[in-house]
Amino acid sequence: MQNTSTGAGGTVSVAYDNLHVSFGSQTNVTYSEASGDVPNPERGVYRFGGDITDTGIDYASMASAGYRLVYSQIRLDNYTSSTIPQSYLQSISNGFGRVRAAGMKSIVRIVYNDGFDTNPPKEASPEYLQQHLTQLKPIFEANKDVIAYVFAGIIGAWGEWHSTYYYRDPAQAYEQYNLPSAAWRRQVIDWLLDMLPSNQFVLIRRPWWKDPAFVGDALYPGEQVTEETAFTTAGVARVGHHNDAFLASQDDWGTYASGDQRGTIEDQKTFLSNDTLYVPIGGETANYDSNYLSCATCQNELARLHWTFLHEDYYPDAVNALKNQGCWGNISAHLGYRLVLTTATLPTVIRDNEAFNIAFTVENRGWAPAYKERPIYLVVTNAATGDAVTSVALSGVDIRRWKPGQSVTVTRSVQVDLPANPPSEMGLALWLPDAEPGLQSRPAYSLRFANDGTWDSTRGWNVLVSGGITLPVHVSRFELE
Repeated sequence: MQNTSTGAGGTVSVAYDNLHVSFGSQTNVTYSEASGDVPNPERGVYRFGGDITDTGIDYASMASAGYRLVYSQIRLDNYTSSTIPQSYLQSISNGFGRVRAAGMKSIVRIVYNDGFDTNPPKEASPEYLQQHLTQLKPIFEANKDVIAYVFAGIIGAWGEWHSTYYYRDPAQAYEQYNLPSAAWRRQVIDWLLDMLPSNQFVLIRRPWWKDPAFVGDALYPGEQVTEETAFTTAGVARVGHHNDAFLASQDDWGTYASGDQRGTIEDQKTFLSNDTLYVPIGGETANYDSNYLSCATCQNELARLHWTFLHEDYYPDAVNALKNQGCWGNISAHLGYRLVLTTATLPTVIRDNEAFNIAFTVENRGWAPAYKERPIYLVVTNAATGDAVTSVALSGVDIRRWKPGQSVTVTRSVQVDLPANPPSEMGLALWLPDAEPGLQSRPAYSLRFANDGTWDSTRGWNVLVSGGITLPVHVSRFELE
């Protein structure tokens, strides 16, 4: 800067060199919600895949149709009294590789039978079960990126925790449809939690096995998940729920304990509604009875209990009834999280390494939270090409805490490192990739907001504004006289 004065009564000349001038500051943007289902990781309608070692499963077609979850069985029917051969362990790993290649994730169940093909159904003894879990542990660790949820499995017919020989109360003779004892339930769940990576959930078949009101049966007596204990490694925070007889009868074919003085069916649903704000629930129908299943009852129940996933392939009569009554599309759209970007306040000028403010508001219009942690980045984009210029992580944002019906506003002051020759016009985007580094380059595994016109399917991020953000105006010389 140069100043020149000619004295009293004369003129004053002021010259500024290399002046940066910023015109404007912020702009407000509003967004519209997309119609219908928006495919997203770890939620939604799921398809039946079956045996994970089956090389003929067409995961690619499922994924291209918008499905992101598939039911995968680890079939150990042939190994109830032996260890698992290394060749078969490799086949299991290869199966998860095919799921990954398609851009999907698995809901996994370890099973030893196909129901009542024998009576009692085939099971592994506790001794062999422990060996199997030890053998499977490195596979679950290596493939944790594509394992969404794990059914408790293992015990009884179809791994549904009934009709068990080894895991019954030892004082009782085997009976078809008997249940595992409380002691064995806790032991097997502990083994599963130890086998799985610490951020994985195990889903149990009956809510009263976790409900602390059911003294003598509850897995964690006196404990319940709270805002403080949620998403920790504590057992109570890692055990969720699945219901394989959704609205099949008044008590969902024994899913709820009926006639128990410790808690009515309504009491159990109240417990479940609170618990599933922090742990997932999903499953399938098993019967069609119009006294219990209709579009109204189904949607009310799914919303109340915060369902994240529902099987499309079973039970056909029940699923077809919901489709024929016209609500299947709405169910598909609202299972799990549905994050809708409503407004944003964004800068119109960005300067290298100089703080600027952003704010955006997201409403969860789905029936459940997102249960998996994932990072969130603000991406500065090139308005001409759409490519990333630079990005910055938005710390302290935990989407798992965005509950159904809740509107959350995120406000941050951020600064970015721009390259030496940044583009003259830029945009901004929000990128929520998978937490696992190996999936972060895959758009199918990034979270997509349920909005019109914001999704960049090539890069896997949500566009806040495609352009209109500029650099400060650079004036080489500015004079006042």
